[in-house]
Amino acid sequence: MKNLLSFLCLFLTCCISAFAQVNLQSGLVAYYTFNNTLADSTANHLDLTATGGPFSSTDRFANPDGAYRFNAISDDYASTGFSSLLAPEELTLCAWVNLTDPSVDQKVAGKTPVGPGYLMGVDSSKIDCEIWDVNNTHFRLKRGNVLADTWTHLAISYKANAFLKVYINGLPVDSIASSGFGVGAANATPFTIASAPWDPVALNMDGLVDDLCLYDRQLSNAEVFALFNFVPTGLNSRQFHYGNVGLFPNPAQNGMVTLNFSEAQNGPVTVCIFDAFGKEVSTQTISNSPTKTIDLSTYPQGMYTLRIRTNDGKTCTKKLVVSRR
Repeated sequence: MKNLLSFLCLFLTCCISAFAQVNLQSGLVAYYTFNNTLADSTANHLDLTATGGPFSSTDRFANPDGAYRFNAISDDYASTGFSSLLAPEELTLCAWVNLTDPSVDQKVAGKTPVGPGYLMGVDSSKIDCEIWDVNNTHFRLKRGNVLADTWTHLAISYKANAFLKVYINGLPVDSIASSGFGVGAANATPFTIASAPWDPVALNMDGLVDDLCLYDRQLSNAEVFALFNFVPTGLNSRQFHYGNVGLFPNPAQNGMVTLNFSEAQNGPVTVCIFDAFGKEVSTQTISNSPTKTIDLSTYPQGMYTLRIRTNDGKTCTKKLVVSRR
């Protein structure tokens, strides 16, 4: 057991080092925050148009209007116009989802006419990935375990002369060898979220979606893990940050961490703590003080998110690892 805990601590420390080395901006084609908008937050402006009645809802960090709700009964979906940027030969596609019933076959996002293109969905409570290369060779992986009514991070990636990979919650679930050809273009099919790209009233998703990203390259395992563990505000500069709030130490051995505020606070500060699955585990109110030590010694070791909100509504999100000696 001691060796196992030592390995986990080393693994988490290595992950932090890996995060510092990845560049999650590189190759980013489209990024949909779903923060009360269907706009693409990259400079490509690949904005979505909604059909049916999808609406903004609470995200995994309890932020109101931080995600979008799609209803399968009313055939909700969202799609873009046609752009070659959305048809990369090499790709990574990922999103956070919270599905009502993942045992039902439903599509999260993709661009394919059931031919050249790509598709990420869920079926039989498994992530369901399909790729058709430029020669229409079909590759499919259906693996893992997706829980109902639970925020889950899904990711797929493909690269010619390499692999098709699928991930759940930042970890690789399975892979198969790819062909020597890239993903087919599917130029006549729109990029579609929450339904089948070839038929927008078929295989509609029922649930919530958030922070959907498309890359024109195959991300490394460390990069996919970073996307899962970090709030993707680092992907664009439009997100508001409240000054510089330091966390020390990080990893927090034995669960003790000190917050250092570089800006004066106008009244008390609220700190909401979420586990790696976006479940709120505690809320604390900090008095007007430049530093504050928080005791997380009773928390299981792992990754946590601290959402810090000032008395006047400013927010900041920080990531923290709790480890044990």
